[in-house]
Amino acid sequence: MKILVCIKVINGEINPFDESALECALRLSDDVTVISMGPLKCENVLKPLTRLGAKAVLITDSIFAGSDTLATSYILSTAIKQMEYDLILCGRQSTDGDTAQVGPMLSQMLGISLITNALRINCEDNKVLADTRAGKESAKLPTLVTVERGYVLRFPSIFSKVGDVEIIDNKKLNCDISKCGLSGSPTKVLAAFESERGKRKCKFISRNELIPLIDKLMKENKHQDKKEHTGQKLKSVWAVGEEVYEKAEDIAEEVILIEKTTPEEIAKRALEEKPNVILWNADLWGRKNAPVVAAMLKTGLCADCTLLETDGDNLIMYRPAQGGNITAKIKCVTTPQMATVRTKA
Repeated sequence: MKILVCIKVINGEINPFDESALECALRLSDDVTVISMGPLKCENVLKPLTRLGAKAVLITDSIFAGSDTLATSYILSTAIKQMEYDLILCGRQSTDGDTAQVGPMLSQMLGISLITNALRINCEDNKVLADTRAGKESAKLPTLVTVERGYVLRFPSIFSKVGDVEIIDNKKLNCDISKCGLSGSPTKVLAAFESERGKRKCKFISRNELIPLIDKLMKENKHQDKKEHTGQKLKSVWAVGEEVYEKAEDIAEEVILIEKTTPEEIAKRALEEKPNVILWNADLWGRKNAPVVAAMLKTGLCADCTLLETDGDNLIMYRPAQGGNITAKIKCVTTPQMATVRTKA
């Protein structure tokens, strides 16, 4: 069985979720190929993986720099279409972006089935059997599976040798330049700043101060929850599922509730009715299906938004990144503008 493992290099190290996916692949097959997109210096990070028995491919070109999740998925899909594979494994998400979008988008662009949030994987009778965070799932090969951090990557044998990394640029891939890099990315980062919300400020208090402090904090949180959007509102917003309905009400004059159904049905309706904004709940279902719909509609998607703003026409989205240390201010230049939103649900 031929397995491809998508790897992201972050600050000179392999994304931990991708390490788990690679170990899973090595347990399932002797024919494993690691594929990564990044600058040429990533070759030095991929080379040691060849000591584990895996082949390594690096996709690198200056025109790919700054690609968002949709552009990255397009570039990876173009390369993978030129390869042979039975199974593709990706880490659930990267630790710098935390979007969990590339795997689902990639599966849609390749036209193969998808399983997300896998804890354990087995293959038999041309099928993938997975224990996931949502329960047991199965799919016929070829399949793409996103893997949780349930596997620990092995150490290489002291007798193993370092292999070569195949370098692929756009002369070989022939990607559409308009779909690559910053210019080809529908989501644009407007600003990034250090997160203040959620920082822990410790103070020693006496027993007598505890109850009054709890009452004060509860009143403050209640006030924040009831805070209404005071600026201009969008004319209409789609809310996929009741969980995100209140968030949509905050920014829209009209909210259209969309039933949670298949990505194909939601995308088909969106193509017919052309909504300007679609909001999804940032739960397991939303994080799996929203990227698939985004790939179908060829539009941008901002993940795990904690705050939404609008000027009446455009949606401005705020989301945490780099483990919550940074907050990014993002807009989408394509329609529908889409976001998964953190809710109490």
